[in-house]
Amino acid sequence: MDYAQEQADELTALESIFIDELEILKRDPICYNIHIVSEESPSADDPNLTSKVTLNITYTATYPEEGPNWKLIDMSNISDELATRLDEVMLTTIEENLGMGMAFAMQAALKEAVDDYNAENRDAAVRERQAQKEAEEQAELERLTAGTLLTPETFDEWNTAFIEEQRAKRDQKAAEAEGAETRKLTGREIFEQYRRSGKTYEEGDDGKPLGIGEDEPAQEASVEPIDVAVFSGLDDLDDLDLDELDLED
Repeated sequence: MDYAQEQADELTALESIFIDELEILKRDPICYNIHIVSEESPSADDPNLTSKVTLNITYTATYPEEGPNWKLIDMSNISDELATRLDEVMLTTIEENLGMGMAFAMQAALKEAVDDYNAENRDAAVRERQAQKEAEEQAELERLTAGTLLTPETFDEWNTAFIEEQRAKRDQKAAEAEGAETRKLTGREIFEQYRRSGKTYEEGDDGKPLGIGEDEPAQEASVEPIDVAVFSGLDDLDDLDLDELDLED
């Protein structure tokens, strides 16, 4: 095999294929760069973001019977995981193409690996975000619809409890009202009540002196009118019991 001719022919073919991507560094030995730009963005947020890597190849004396010297340089937006994968892809491609020009195969495999990796990871990120969004929406729906399913049985149970609750409240109000009617007014309450009405002590609603019951008619004439204004401002009238007052003639 004429190694020099094989190498020259391959370089000529590469120049016609990679018009913008090929950068010839020297011709003896042949050394060049092939610049590769991914068509798949690695970002779920920025579709215009690109990954870049440059394949540097230098032919050995017996290339292509043996693999070329190669390295990946000028990597941009290439993760460590992807870089490791690209090294493996290069080794596999070289082994599969020994005995023939392999630079084009190396460039194609490299670009495909970058595109596939970016697409996989970007799509996975999109799916993860979508799953998270759906989970949040489901949680919100469950929060808004949380409760006991309404059935005839659950309604009867609720209705019975509701009726009992309302009956208990009604009974409590009735008991409080009855207690208020039967409770004996304190001295202060009596004086305050009649002071607000503008009446004096002897002017009861029934025309009798206040504090004189129906069982004590003989006492009516002996009760002196009391001006409640005299007691305004006193703080101890709450404990005053009119039955214990010593009313003198």
